[in-house]
Amino acid sequence: MTPSLTDRVLADYADRIQRLRSALRLVFAALLAAAVCAGVPRSQWPPLLGILAVYVLIALGSMLLWVRRPPVRHFVLVAALGGVLDVVTTFLLLELTSPAYLLLLLLFILPVFSAFNLRRTNTLVALGCNVVAFTLAVVSDPVMTRTLPAATLTVLILCHVALCLLVLTITDMQRARTYRIGELLDSRSLLLRQVMTAEDDQRRRLAEALHEEALQSLLAARQDLQDFGTTAAAEDLRRADETLQDVSLALRRMTSEMHPDVLESAGLATALRRLLASAEGRGLTVSHDVDEHPTGYDRLLFTVARELVANVMKHAGASHLHLALRQSPQQVTLEVVDDGSGFDPSVLEQRLAQGHIGVASLRARVEAAGGTLTYLPTERGTAVRVTLPAATGPQQ
Repeated sequence: MTPSLTDRVLADYADRIQRLRSALRLVFAALLAAAVCAGVPRSQWPPLLGILAVYVLIALGSMLLWVRRPPVRHFVLVAALGGVLDVVTTFLLLELTSPAYLLLLLLFILPVFSAFNLRRTNTLVALGCNVVAFTLAVVSDPVMTRTLPAATLTVLILCHVALCLLVLTITDMQRARTYRIGELLDSRSLLLRQVMTAEDDQRRRLAEALHEEALQSLLAARQDLQDFGTTAAAEDLRRADETLQDVSLALRRMTSEMHPDVLESAGLATALRRLLASAEGRGLTVSHDVDEHPTGYDRLLFTVARELVANVMKHAGASHLHLALRQSPQQVTLEVVDDGSGFDPSVLEQRLAQGHIGVASLRARVEAAGGTLTYLPTERGTAVRVTLPAATGPQQ
């Protein structure tokens, strides 16, 4: 089953947060080392620095793991173990030396590192361990228990619990906000699919109407002219016949471009080649490198290719056009490159404000399908690349 945009947004955000946590863990290790060096006698350093060395190695391994291959199947477990590791390391350093109030301070603020979590389970595990460790550290400290009244120690522990509850609240709010963003993206995707379906239906109905009515009437008129011919009017009839033939060819081309039957009957590759043949018939030199297999996005990719090719013919002043369609197990890529006058992507917003929504509409459609539309740097002309994830669902 294809994950929804909401699921993808949550997964992507959670993955980026864990990468950030992995980097922050190295920062926390540096703070622990500074606390040991500043607040612990040098004679007690060796075992503490040994623990820190192991912690740093695990932190580096965790960072490499999240950067190169996030553990999707065991995401919750691995992320939760990372939070427990932070608490256990700090608590061990505290227990092996006394007093070390800089380390106790770091244990107090450690819950802040869990504020970025999206998963409540991970946050609860980390905060629970933190409360237990901080409470044990306070009540087992001989100096604090001897010099501070029980009420003061209780308030100190309650302050730590309050901080943990605040972090938990932030986690819940962050998850709700991210989930809402995903829902809005799902809604936008649904609306775009409905718009695309409505547009395709409209194009099909208009193409059928032109083919069944206007084109048939023109063909009938040509037949009447051929049946009617007289010697005196032969030249006039020939010109009229040529005009009707040109109009008939134009209507055939328009109906084919608006709703190509070949896309459904022969597939995307054939439809793209016919689209390029139409462009070649209008004076462009074309080349192509088209994968023959279904993409899962045939209708969407044809719509994008049709719009991009039309833009080249209308605005680029190009003499050559190259179209490439490639597939891999991970993604589908469409590229359209021309040698025309070029295009500045920075003016897209300005053109959108003026009512030119063609490229912006294409980008929105591609992004709604989980892909990207980007302009590639090129010395001359324009190069556009559309990248979509490998499809696992029905055709789009």
